[in-house]
Amino acid sequence: MKSKITKMIASFAVLLLAAGCRNSSENTKLLEDIELIPVRMSEVKGDLRTTYVTLDGKQAFDKRFFDADFFSDGLAKVTTLVDEQYLQTSFINTKGETVFDAPYKNVTGFWNGRAWAKKEDSVVALNTKGEEVFVLDGTPKTMFNADGKAMVKTKDGNYGIVDKSGAVSLLADTLTVVTSFPIIYANRLVVRNKHGKEGIIDLRGNVIVDFGVYTNISPYDINGCALVSVDGESIWVDKDGKKLADEEFGISQLGRFHGHCDGDLYVYVGSGQVDYYPCTFYHSWRDKNGKEVGELADLGRVAKEAAYVGGIFQGFYGSEYAYWGNFRIDRKGNVTEMPFKKAVSPLIGGKVLFAKFLDDEKNEKNGLFSKDGELLNDVVSLRIDIRDLGGDRKGVGCGAPYVDTELVTRGY
Repeated sequence: MKSKITKMIASFAVLLLAAGCRNSSENTKLLEDIELIPVRMSEVKGDLRTTYVTLDGKQAFDKRFFDADFFSDGLAKVTTLVDEQYLQTSFINTKGETVFDAPYKNVTGFWNGRAWAKKEDSVVALNTKGEEVFVLDGTPKTMFNADGKAMVKTKDGNYGIVDKSGAVSLLADTLTVVTSFPIIYANRLVVRNKHGKEGIIDLRGNVIVDFGVYTNISPYDINGCALVSVDGESIWVDKDGKKLADEEFGISQLGRFHGHCDGDLYVYVGSGQVDYYPCTFYHSWRDKNGKEVGELADLGRVAKEAAYVGGIFQGFYGSEYAYWGNFRIDRKGNVTEMPFKKAVSPLIGGKVLFAKFLDDEKNEKNGLFSKDGELLNDVVSLRIDIRDLGGDRKGVGCGAPYVDTELVTRGY
């Protein structure tokens, strides 16, 4: 079986990823610090169906909402239906108590102490008390990072960096910022000049990598890495634009990158078929130093069965296990079969995940499971698709944050 799999892998177009970036000041274990999970207890439209459960599947407090978000900075955005006529947006603490109401057309969740809110024809920055800190003369393009910096676009169409007090430093008006993640990582921006060539600058506008040295530069991710193309080959570079490893870690142009916001792992991915069954394979991963951490055992069976049930690989996200279909995978690649049909989320808080399972009457249901497969709650469903959390606008890559950032990510 092993030789068959080895031969099979060799025939596929496999993406080879290597990481060796500096540690980011951001939270690189995005889902590890979550203790309360927003879930839907009913699928009836208009019902106050959303509440919070703890990591043992118990309701956290006796309140339900029209909708609710994850907690960040100790607060979560919730909406309630008032007089069956309109929705009130509020922020609550972990006890379910209202900290403040948010009388805005649109407001993000909090990240690193600030939220953005749409107020009439302007945007304001809020602190965690709900106070307006400043009015932004332009459009927010990212949330604030751990260093208190966010990217904005002025009403004149120029890009700039704003700090938490509202002071804006403009970049050269000839530059266009290449954005997709709602956070600036490594204090680096990928920019395009008037000739269409891409380069890398710091937040003061200093050029770190000259324009045209690399092409197709991705935004820096939560690991402080950027994927670039040079001489027809894709490589990883650090915040100074230098290749990450001495070895030749070229990435096949036939492959496809699928990054998970783990903080210390990147995943190999390729496509092919097992017994004539087409599959996408996630079969090996490396740590940030380029060292292979694990290779998925029994690749053929896992890939085939996971694809059969429509299972999507749920990455490690900083936890000890990843899930694919009804399989649990540890960081050395060992596989354990789980009692559910397929995982629909990675581990949350390092302890629980959502999965679909069949009840005694063979009806498919949603459930909250422990990491070892114990059913904790069989009536809940996840409020949002957590496998898209931490990515860019298409849910790909190591982006963040996992709070609602609609005002920013929709590019108001």
